[in-house]
Amino acid sequence: MTVAIIGAGASGILAARALHRRCPGRELVMIDPHPPGGAAYRAPEPWHLLNSRAAAMGDGFLRWAGPVDPDAFLPRRRYGDYLRVILAGLPVDLRADRAVRITRGAGGLTVHLAGGLPVRAAGVVLALGPPGPVVPAFAAGRPGLVPDPWAPGALDAIDPARPVVVAGTGLTAVDVALTLLRRGRSAPITLVSRRGLLPRTHQEHPGVRPDDALIGTVLGRGRPLRSLVRGIRDIAASHPGGWQPVIDAVRPHVNALWAAAAPADRDRFLRHGARHWDVHRHRMAAPVAAELARHRASGAVRVRAAGVPPKDFDHEGVQVVNATGSGRPLDSPDPLTAALVADGLARIGPHGLGLDVAPPLWLLGPLRRGRLWETTAIPEIRQQADALADALSRPDVSDVAA
Repeated sequence: MTVAIIGAGASGILAARALHRRCPGRELVMIDPHPPGGAAYRAPEPWHLLNSRAAAMGDGFLRWAGPVDPDAFLPRRRYGDYLRVILAGLPVDLRADRAVRITRGAGGLTVHLAGGLPVRAAGVVLALGPPGPVVPAFAAGRPGLVPDPWAPGALDAIDPARPVVVAGTGLTAVDVALTLLRRGRSAPITLVSRRGLLPRTHQEHPGVRPDDALIGTVLGRGRPLRSLVRGIRDIAASHPGGWQPVIDAVRPHVNALWAAAAPADRDRFLRHGARHWDVHRHRMAAPVAAELARHRASGAVRVRAAGVPPKDFDHEGVQVVNATGSGRPLDSPDPLTAALVADGLARIGPHGLGLDVAPPLWLLGPLRRGRLWETTAIPEIRQQADALADALSRPDVSDVAA
């Protein structure tokens, strides 16, 4: 039986490893036009750090990385190297091509490629990563706009003597600002978003987590998400180990809480609470935060909350970099997503955040957002990969839920 994995980033490689371990009889074909490892882990500069401690990336990574501090934030490229080592040890037929459509037939599924022969498979794993960045309407068409800062060479044309406005104030925006500053600049950089919220900072060393019993007192199923967040905030404000361990202790429960919440409650959270949650959940490594603080103190970097369009875009000569993060599924430039929806093999999932599919198609990673809340970080993706492999190890995979 052949299983096709579309995507050679972290989700695809971790899925391939889990399938090889638990389903040794499956033939694996991996399809991706880009080099393996994923865009997030191809960042070449050593100051692009993982946003999680080395220990959170898995025991295998710790052993491979050598004698490192498990609490350290290592360069992202190290994890990319690790993923490529994993892939090199797997019996995977890697196709450097783009999947453009999937069709269903009597013998299973056929993955149609942009350049090569189609791949026939009994099942297909969609490990596509997050949808690509969406350029805000007020910046679209602007001369010199950088629509995707992680495209190869995207920042090379930025003039160090001209002001830069970065659309976004999240982790990508911080990476863009520090990358440009490391290259040398005489003109300022302004990070702009509706709320002007920067990611908070990891503790240099992790604090002691609160007792599970204490966390359990606020995580009652059926409580509105707003009430849950207030309870978490109250514990965080008084916890002697700092607020960060409280957020980390809640994380394993988040998907169950999200699933139990009513759709209207989730909508309210998405409108009013999600960004505040995200800046506390997805944090900067302490060295990154310290470097950004120095540049803000010197005036080299400014952070603004602004309307749409922000006034900073009106000045002539301003260069604009889009760092608003991933969009929604149909915003993606990848033709496969639109084709899946048009052909009825996928539908837009809850709240428009991800996709819904049914066997013999499976989703892994960011495109499960909406059904899940925590689905983008390595620990969750690793768990999903193991669950997928368990499902595909059953004799009749067509009966397994996606």
